[in-house]
Amino acid sequence: MSVIKKFLKIIVFYSWAVSLFPLKVEAQEKQGKIGFSTGIGLFSQVARAFVSEENVQGVTHLSNPKLKNKAIIGTGYYTSASYLFDTGYRMHIGYDIARLKQYYNDPVGFFWENSYSINYHVYHLSFSRDLRINRFTLSPGIGIVIRRYEEDYLLLDYSVIDDANILLEFPVVMNRDLLDIGLKVAFESYYSVTNTISLGIRISSDVINFIPETFSVYPCMTIKIPSKQ
Repeated sequence: MSVIKKFLKIIVFYSWAVSLFPLKVEAQEKQGKIGFSTGIGLFSQVARAFVSEENVQGVTHLSNPKLKNKAIIGTGYYTSASYLFDTGYRMHIGYDIARLKQYYNDPVGFFWENSYSINYHVYHLSFSRDLRINRFTLSPGIGIVIRRYEEDYLLLDYSVIDDANILLEFPVVMNRDLLDIGLKVAFESYYSVTNTISLGIRISSDVINFIPETFSVYPCMTIKIPSKQ
């Protein structure tokens, strides 16, 4: 709960800070202040692509070939609400959810053909700036994320008796639930079909512990509520 409270405090602080720095932006009056975006596409755990070996019980083992230097790719869903400040910056509050398939990586390789699920829940607060070229808009953004990482898997432990014998322990079901704060880097490019509806693509990455952990690409649709003139 303390992490959630910090997140809410940061929302209030960012909203106040952005309102202090006015910025002249042409033709912003024609844009809707309130917007909603949603999309479905590719969500991947790319941090795994940089891992080639595992260290287990002080001994270095080769990884499962299905994991070695490979990103874990699955399907993700994205939705967010946004508000355009008079300064020209747009604040986004959004949510990503994804489910990936992870192969087991036991050091003796007995279960490398089996897999289990990893669930991502990512909440973010970010700010972007629209760069408009006729009906096309480019929107780079940056902000903070709270990432929840869940996985249920079998702990496949073992003991080496001698060079010819390995004792496998009875599998234990493990539940891991991690909560971290990180940085969200995003880039949107979309085309305005009407003054209200836009279609485009969203590319983003979540940086956790100074490492780009995830990478996502979402075809998306944005609806902006027209402002009253």
